[in-house]
Amino acid sequence: GEPTGTVVKHLEARSTSSLLFEIIRGDLDNRFSINPSTGIVTTNWPLDYETVRIYNLSVTATNMAGAKAVCQVIVHVLDRNDNPPHFLETNYFGSVAEDAMIGSLVLTNSSAPLVISAQDSDSQVNALLQYDIVEPAARRMFHIDSTTGAIRTVMSLDYETMPVIKFGVRVTDLGQPRMSSETTARVEISVLDVNDCPPVFTHSEYNASVLLPTYKNVVIAQVNATDGDSRGLTTLRYSIVSGNEDGIYRIVENKGAIIVRDTTRGARSAPHRIRVAVTDGKYTSHAHVNIKWERSSDSGLVFQRPIYQGSVLENSTKPLTVAVVNVLGSQLNEHLVFSILNPSPLFKIGRTSGAVSTTGLRFDRETQDHYQLIVQARSEEFGDAVRIAQVPVNITVLDINDNCPMFVNLPYYAVVSIDAQKGDVITKVHAVDLDSGENGEVRYELMKGHGELFRVCRKTGEISLKQPLESHNKDYTLSIAAYDGGQSPCSTEVSVTVKVVDRSMPVFDKQFYSVSTPEDVSLHSPLPVNIKAESPLGRKLIYSIVAGDPYEEFAVDFSTGVLYVADELDYESTQQYALTLRATDSVTAVFAEVLVSVLVTDVNDCPPEFPTDSYNVSVSEAAPFGSL
Repeated sequence: GEPTGTVVKHLEARSTSSLLFEIIRGDLDNRFSINPSTGIVTTNWPLDYETVRIYNLSVTATNMAGAKAVCQVIVHVLDRNDNPPHFLETNYFGSVAEDAMIGSLVLTNSSAPLVISAQDSDSQVNALLQYDIVEPAARRMFHIDSTTGAIRTVMSLDYETMPVIKFGVRVTDLGQPRMSSETTARVEISVLDVNDCPPVFTHSEYNASVLLPTYKNVVIAQVNATDGDSRGLTTLRYSIVSGNEDGIYRIVENKGAIIVRDTTRGARSAPHRIRVAVTDGKYTSHAHVNIKWERSSDSGLVFQRPIYQGSVLENSTKPLTVAVVNVLGSQLNEHLVFSILNPSPLFKIGRTSGAVSTTGLRFDRETQDHYQLIVQARSEEFGDAVRIAQVPVNITVLDINDNCPMFVNLPYYAVVSIDAQKGDVITKVHAVDLDSGENGEVRYELMKGHGELFRVCRKTGEISLKQPLESHNKDYTLSIAAYDGGQSPCSTEVSVTVKVVDRSMPVFDKQFYSVSTPEDVSLHSPLPVNIKAESPLGRKLIYSIVAGDPYEEFAVDFSTGVLYVADELDYESTQQYALTLRATDSVTAVFAEVLVSVLVTDVNDCPPEFPTDSYNVSVSEAAPFGSL
């Protein structure tokens, strides 16, 4: 940074004759020159510490006789504070919970401490940096470590007052003269909401009245509460805590609507004062609801019909009118307002027209096939008397064929003796259809698989023989379809396995067995599975394990078929066994086999282990608290 011509060094040499000085090496970019007569080394132009920090010059001194001497001149370029610091990023983002203790670190999205970082191309003290928050208001809430750039809170924060705080950070080096960054870093800190605000009812007392006659599921009051916390943080739940011992009312948990459950008891024991509560999961608030029941006087208003009927096709999503209610006895220019006292998201009513229509939501008859809406017409324009009329509107959901038959009691497996005769029923399939009427009527049909030997009853699903079977130890697979009676029939197919056995072949009561046991089960403990086979001729059977147990970890009682553990099990080695169990006729040696699946469950019998015995880490002494 020194000006051109600055003296670097005065070289001296002794000789009886005059000397000639010359730089012969080390001055690649021609930064230096030497006076050939005096040996004074000077700069040709300013040096830059950030470019080259040290020069190693070779200088010769030659006398008149041509004798030479060489010396090394090492030039150290001293740093001058000529570079301002600069931030590594322009914007920084962090967050801190509103209930964080004073002195808590602000964190990034990855839960690491938020650290403002800058660099300075100078060295030593000129590169030492100091961070400061620019805005005074922000300094009252946060403190930045002047050395590391980590940010901490210095006061309690409140999400409800200030959810986001923005401020600037300035960085300055400690050189002389001190230099600051040309721009400030922008910091945005989000205050994370915590559940620190209790819900509050809009009123401490609510008053409601029920006009008789009334109907079940009519909404008679609506309580509402607000919560100062963010909407996505908490969910409000309403409940009735006292005054409802007879169960006359219920409250919609997520909406706060109070509904009549028992009109008879309600009318007999009125008035009522119930206490309701709302909770956000942490805090709870209470309010009271005063409910009086009174019989409405004959207002002269009456609906044209005592009950209205309507219908809607299931799966329909097109809004349509299902009923229009009409009122008799209204006066000239009397304004009537219609409402549904037991609201449903599926229906709405025109406030002045009385037209009940669907809202476009899908109907599912299999979930609910009937709705009863209580419609009220109300007028308050004639004196103090309230003119009211109520009528039920029954809506039927009409069925469409949107469900296929479903087979039950799967899988199907039948065993038939070689001696079975024509017409004998060997098994039965059964399917159910959730639709109604013809759409839900099920019929059966043999689709493929030995139709010359078997038949299926269209109505009952019974499978019987069309002719005697000729050979035993043979399996047949039948494909049975179940159709419904809709205009566009829907069908489902299922496979039925039929095994033909010798008259003396044992028969297991199931096609396969499954059981689970913990790996620490005691030796010789019986497994909780009931394996049972019978001999058609009543002969004694002998049980044995013939496959799936190479290390003899299981055993079976030869006379009872009880399966038990014979050796220690280890979940970490084997989690499942597939054993083949055989039942043998003690007279003819004819046998039958069945698969038994044994599932071994884990128990906590292995201590945790570190993958390595030692770990080596290093950390800077200036690292902020909480750094990973």
